[in-house]
Amino acid sequence: MLSATSSRCVGKTSGGTETTGHIVQALQEESMRRSRWYGSLAFILLSCLVLGGCASQRPAEPIATPDHGGDGLAGVHWRLRQVAGPAGTVAIPASLDSYLEVTSQYAMSGQDGCAFFTATGHRSAQGFTASDVAMTANGCLSDHGARDAARSGFSGILNGQPARVRLSGAQLRLTTGKYTLVFAAAGPLTPSPSAVPT
Repeated sequence: MLSATSSRCVGKTSGGTETTGHIVQALQEESMRRSRWYGSLAFILLSCLVLGGCASQRPAEPIATPDHGGDGLAGVHWRLRQVAGPAGTVAIPASLDSYLEVTSQYAMSGQDGCAFFTATGHRSAQGFTASDVAMTANGCLSDHGARDAARSGFSGILNGQPARVRLSGAQLRLTTGKYTLVFAAAGPLTPSPSAVPT
């Protein structure tokens, strides 16, 4: 089939019929136009991929944030807001009371949505890990929703897997294994009554 642009090249004999030579020439010109068009399209797509790949590489965010002091992780009551994992992203309601607290000496405590836990945290340039984990016995049933997502997300951290830490203002992201936990700063830690000098 000839396009409208190639029909101008097709000649007609005095009897009004097209000659074979003209048809072959028109087909060759159409083929060359398409080849140039596909070549240009391939070049444009390749350029977009190369430039887009470079543009998507963002510089690393700083570990410290001035609002939180120290390295930014410690001294803040972090309320769990979202868990992204293999089953998708799940919003964590405040009613679940799932949180993480880390002191300046990296003593950890929190609530995974069902059980209270304590642990010893270890901070390094590569991330954050927990050891010496102690949890209260839990009798929670599976809810196939926010509670299960929170417990699954915390389990990677509490099982000693290294977590990548990203702080951005009042938001903390901990990524370990297949899960990313997103926390929002809910305020500074308040000392427990036993820690207040008399």
